[in-house]
Amino acid sequence: ALRARFHTPLIEVINCGVIGITCAKLAENLPAYLELEPDLIVDYDYANDAFRVATEACNAFRARAPLSARAKETLLRSVFLQRHCVRLLLPPIEDFSRAVETCVFPTMRAWMQRARQAGVDVALCRLPYPDLYTLPAMERRAFDVYSRPIRLSERIRFRA
Repeated sequence: ALRARFHTPLIEVINCGVIGITCAKLAENLPAYLELEPDLIVDYDYANDAFRVATEACNAFRARAPLSARAKETLLRSVFLQRHCVRLLLPPIEDFSRAVETCVFPTMRAWMQRARQAGVDVALCRLPYPDLYTLPAMERRAFDVYSRPIRLSERIRFRA
């Protein structure tokens, strides 16, 4: 598909991926990436931002959650309670959505616009979503809890 899109039999791929990179760091590094004169940037960094924003949203929600300080402390220390009651300390999906839309998307739009102004196409990727019914119960619970911010991509529509 790339050969047809760029009308060439030769495709060179330069992996500039950085573990844990955020949209803000990508925007900071964009001039160096553009010096490589790419035709296309494939971005796959939304998950790191989602987890960062999710952590902030969770902390803010916990601070105002309708549980006593002792109940929150007990819930956070107990492995059993965390496995079975962790949703008590997770904010509503709307809080995640609002945080991602206000904290992540503006930075994404800005660096994408700069890349396009430099004549570079941009493609966004997202994390795969496993078939939860085939996962063992423990992995399914972990995925449910820790991937909640990533699953926002099903509900939040990013418009570049």
